[in-house]
Amino acid sequence: MAIELVECSRMFYELERERAELIVELGEWPSGRLGFRPVAGAWSAVEVLDHVVRAEAGTIEDVRAGLRDPYALGDEGRPGIAALDRALRSDQSFKVPAGAEMILPDTQTTLAEIAGRWEAARADLRGVLEGLGPEDVRCGVFHHPFAGWMTVGDVLNHFSGHLYHHQFQLERLRISSVDLQVMDVR
Repeated sequence: MAIELVECSRMFYELERERAELIVELGEWPSGRLGFRPVAGAWSAVEVLDHVVRAEAGTIEDVRAGLRDPYALGDEGRPGIAALDRALRSDQSFKVPAGAEMILPDTQTTLAEIAGRWEAARADLRGVLEGLGPEDVRCGVFHHPFAGWMTVGDVLNHFSGHLYHHQFQLERLRISSVDLQVMDVR
């Protein structure tokens, strides 16, 4: 059964609460902690967040296109969506898949810049959701490379799972950088 419009609205506001809490939390970190990488090649907290925002913004663009040319979903089960959600809600590490380089983080970005882009992406998402009709929540609007076709509700749940997944990474960064003696030069 498809998620109804009211549920999409509830999910969006929950995503917004999660976003606001994370921005406040990271805003309290000293700049040295925000840029800390535990090993060469690892992502910093700012880069983790940049990846999340790039993934969301790109998906929102794809959803807009998908709403113009929706994929008719049948009664078939879609086990890939549940499998992806289980994977994202675990502490497993995953590599960005080949062909998705556009969601790799910018190593020179700042928390303020990312926060602004995230706010703009979420405003765009709000506009998409406000324009939905009942038929729009029952079709595939985004094709995930592993999970397959997703409805708008599936996409919102995916955003939540993706952010949840990267919370593990941010917590590891917070713990491993706790003893840093860094000056905050913001």
